[in-house]
Amino acid sequence: MINGHPSRSGSDNRTAAENAARKQRGRPFTKGVSGNPAGKRPGTRSKVLRMLDDLGAEYSERLVKQALVLASRGNVAAIKLVLDRTWLPPRGRPVRVSLPDLSGPGTPDAAMTALIKQVCSGAITIEEAQAVARLIETKVRLSDLRQIEDRILVLEQALGDPDGGG
Repeated sequence: MINGHPSRSGSDNRTAAENAARKQRGRPFTKGVSGNPAGKRPGTRSKVLRMLDDLGAEYSERLVKQALVLASRGNVAAIKLVLDRTWLPPRGRPVRVSLPDLSGPGTPDAAMTALIKQVCSGAITIEEAQAVARLIETKVRLSDLRQIEDRILVLEQALGDPDGGG
C-alpha cells in the first residue's frame, strides 16, 4: 500500500520512484556505439536533395529559357539572375610586370618603384600591384633569412662548431 492506496503492482514493495525509473525508456543504445560504424558514405545526398535534383533535371531548361525571356524584356531581377549565374566575377588573371632582378642590394626599392609606375600608367590595377608587392616582400624576407643563416654559420665555424650547433 502506498499512501493508503493499494499498489498497482500487487505485492510489489517498490517505491513510486523505482516504478517510474523502470518505466522510463532512457537511452536504449550504448552511448558512443553506432548502429552504422562506417557512417554515411561520402557524397550521400538526402532524400529531399535527390528530389530537388530530379525536379531540376526536369525543369531546368524551361526555367533558364523563361529567365532569359524575362531578362530580354527588361525584368531587372531576371537580368541579375542570368548575369550572376553566367558571368562570374574575375578570380585573378596573369599579371605581366617588368621588374628588376631582386637578388642585388637595393633592388626591392627599384622593383617597388617600377611597380608603382606601372600602376600609374594603367598597365596593372592597384590590387594586382598589391599582390605583386606581397611577393616582393616575401622574397626580401627569404633573402634576409638566408643572410642571417650564413652569418650564423660563419660564427659557428669561427667558434669551432663544424656541425652547426648539433
